[in-house]
Amino acid sequence: MSDERSHPGDGYSGDGHPGDGQALANELGVARRSRPVKGWWRRNWIGLVGVLVLAPLTIAFTFQSEWGRYYETRPSQPVTVDSGERVEFGGTGWQLVGADRIPGTSPDLADAGMPAGSDLVVVTIEVEPMQLDAEGKAPGCQLQLDQLTGSDTRTDTVAQRSWGDAGFSNIDFELDPDALTYCDSEITEPYTLETLFVIPSDAEGSFGVQVQLIDELPRYLLLLI
Repeated sequence: MSDERSHPGDGYSGDGHPGDGQALANELGVARRSRPVKGWWRRNWIGLVGVLVLAPLTIAFTFQSEWGRYYETRPSQPVTVDSGERVEFGGTGWQLVGADRIPGTSPDLADAGMPAGSDLVVVTIEVEPMQLDAEGKAPGCQLQLDQLTGSDTRTDTVAQRSWGDAGFSNIDFELDPDALTYCDSEITEPYTLETLFVIPSDAEGSFGVQVQLIDELPRYLLLLI
């Protein structure tokens, strides 16, 4: 008769099923397989900490670079010029020679198609191209009218409100036929620039004409009225 008793170390009980020895072996096997995971964390924890530290720095650097590029392409550094004073800026001479505000209720604007509750500002600037580019063209420009904050316009040049020029709008107002309504880069001789701004009738205080040249940004010219 065969001996069906379990033998030490064979891992089976007398009924043919895994016994305590096999279960213990299985547990030990799991433990052995778990050790490399812990070892991996121990070997790589410095690298993981480095990633956690560098990731926010990388994001911050990217944000700072994008913000820097955005800041460099927007007008943020005014070059302030008193009314009537001539200045050279961006290879061009500029002089504000006129700024007339016409109330929207004026008979002169009766048929101009002005929006209700608005006034018209007519601005005249003498422009003298001096330095041309490689193609022999003068710099173009973009104009807007700023309502300035503070009482000292030489130092308080932050725009409270701004309005783009309405030279190409549907406002029916007769300008000087010899004047241009925009900066024409094809014109290399001195010319007169005359344009319109439509502003709310309740806009009060100090104003300035902002002249932007793309090659000069973030600097821009602020011609005080």
